[in-house]
Order: sequence, then C-alpha cells, then structure tokens
Amino acid sequence: MKEKIGILYYSLSGHTKKAAEQIQAVVGGDLIPIRTARAYPADYEELVEKGQDEVEKGFMPRLAEVPDLSSYTLIFAGSPTWWYTMAPAMHTLLAKAEFSGKKMAFFTTHEGWPGKGPSHMAALAEKRGAETEGKGLAIRFSGARQVTSSEEIRSWAADMAHIS
Repeated sequence: MKEKIGILYYSLSGHTKKAAEQIQAVVGGDLIPIRTARAYPADYEELVEKGQDEVEKGFMPRLAEVPDLSSYTLIFAGSPTWWYTMAPAMHTLLAKAEFSGKKMAFFTTHEGWPGKGPSHMAALAEKRGAETEGKGLAIRFSGARQVTSSEEIRSWAADMAHIS
C-alpha cells in the first residue's frame, strides 16, 4: 500500500515553506500550512520579543484552522526554530492533534542555532500516538540563502519516506 503523505509546516519568513516544498518534490504528498488565528507583529523587534515570551511561557496560540490529518499515513512536520525549539504554532498543533497510527518525521529551519526542535516535536507527537521516523533534520539559512544543501534535504526526505 502506498503511503499517503502530508507535509505539515509553519512558516513565518518563508524558509520553512521552502524546505517543505523541497521535501514535497522528493516524496510527493500534500503541503499543509499551519496558520495562527492572529497574525504576529510585522515589526521584527516586537516579533522577537513576543516570540521569546511565548516560548518561555509555553504559550500555545490558537490556530486559524486545525487541518484534517486523518487520511495521512506519513506526516513530515516542519517549524522554524524559536529559542532552540519549535514555534508556538507547531507546539499547539502537536499537543492537540491525534496522531495514532501515523508515522512522522520532523524538520526545522534556523539561522545558526538549530536547537532541539525536531526532538521536542517528536516527543509531543509520540504523546499523541505517533510513531516517529529516524532523526530529524535542521535546515540552515543565512538570510535568504539556504546553507543546508538541497541534496542533504532530498536524501533525508527519501530516507524518511523509504524511497530508494
């Protein structure tokens, strides 16, 4: 039976969306964006302050919509790194969605400090019934430039989806 693949991602700057699209190019499947009900501030300094406060307090923002993941057998989940972990929007989804019977693989994007986002994401998903696949991937960007090679992303995605 062919797996039905979903690529779930939260992206604020576009880096995580770009990584999700690269994974989709390898494994196929559906791109599933996560959006918060309320937008984050456009001002960078205000955004940084709000984001850090949310992570430190374990705040889970309300999502605009909780995606229906029931038909997927393999889910890639990606988030930007916020203070060495996943973004609060991804935390909300992973803490509340049901993942029983799902295989999941995790990736994060960062600009120099990868943190432990993939392992934190896996721990939350496992509490909600997921079977986690392999080691997560931290994808580095420097401004608009992707530092992690596209080949490394392709290889990781193929390995997680068991594609030769």
